[in-house]
Amino acid sequence: MFFHKSPSWHRKHKIDVHFLCEGQRYNHIEGHQQMVYKDGAARACRDYGKYYSDRKDCFNPWEFMPETFDLSDREDCLKITKYLLSDPNPDNVKWIKKKSRNSHNAKGVTVLTRENSKALLEEYEYGSKCGAIEDKYIVQRYIQNPLLLEGKKFDFRVYLLVANTDPLILLYHDGFLRFSYSEYNGTSTEMTSHITNTAIVKDLMKHQPSTKPSAMEDQMWTFERFEDFIVKKMNLTENWLESYVRPAMKKNMLHLIRMHIHNFLLHPRTFELFGVDFIFDENLHLWFLEVNRSPAMQATTFEKGRIQSKLIKDLLELEFALMYNADFDKVLSQTNWEKVYDGRLSGFERYQGLLEEHCV
Repeated sequence: MFFHKSPSWHRKHKIDVHFLCEGQRYNHIEGHQQMVYKDGAARACRDYGKYYSDRKDCFNPWEFMPETFDLSDREDCLKITKYLLSDPNPDNVKWIKKKSRNSHNAKGVTVLTRENSKALLEEYEYGSKCGAIEDKYIVQRYIQNPLLLEGKKFDFRVYLLVANTDPLILLYHDGFLRFSYSEYNGTSTEMTSHITNTAIVKDLMKHQPSTKPSAMEDQMWTFERFEDFIVKKMNLTENWLESYVRPAMKKNMLHLIRMHIHNFLLHPRTFELFGVDFIFDENLHLWFLEVNRSPAMQATTFEKGRIQSKLIKDLLELEFALMYNADFDKVLSQTNWEKVYDGRLSGFERYQGLLEEHCV
């Protein structure tokens, strides 16, 4: 089995010629790049939405993810500069700027406060330089009303395994919640109020001598801890995670793959693990944020290490089951992975009840 963190092996070695012969498997899918690029994900989402233009109840691109503009695209750039010019002195942060590609740990992320919005407009000369600046950045509508826990903003990191591409098999796995370092304030210029990235928070804690030993455990919650807290706080049903949260995440994952599958190399011996980030607003609407390939597996807390070590062990068991034609479903039943899509099944059954028939 070829298992590499960096997806470069297939760029230097030809599939089915130099490697990935019978009896081998490879943990990267050629053609997945547009899904992990923020500009590519937004463009695919917009295009996919056209397929559902007469079925908005099935999919609406800017209800799936926050409305996004590609600053390297002249038309998009002109639209967002027009938005910013129409509201030069916003009371709250309404937009966020992100580096489109090859950026991690919140590098290249800027909340567009009054000062930052003005700087962006000046950089693009109020629209006259749209199309002339090739730097890859997007501007995305900011979720101004995030669901808060104990006053802090949080998001979800969950896992998507494309266990096989031919036939297509998609699996979901619980992850954890990540919290901002500071309490949320929609008018704040401090990134610690807006960003939930683990690496950023961990670095901040290193430089705070008063940080308590359990701080990282407080910054990352398991799904079980989240459910215990939220059910009591919002008077939700006991099985809310199982009946609402997981199905919503799985459905979004299914849409995500459907909008990108045409770029994938469909090969019976390739697979890939992705980290997928979601956020709830205060109306419990789930928003897709981004996809990360080769997600970090550092055990920054005991619980995170427990989840991730079993996740990887089970992933390997599943891939070996496919490699050696073992009983995949039996192996799956002994793991915490759950089906999102199973292309081995016929007809509507393959969608695992996540899509209504008129939405396929």
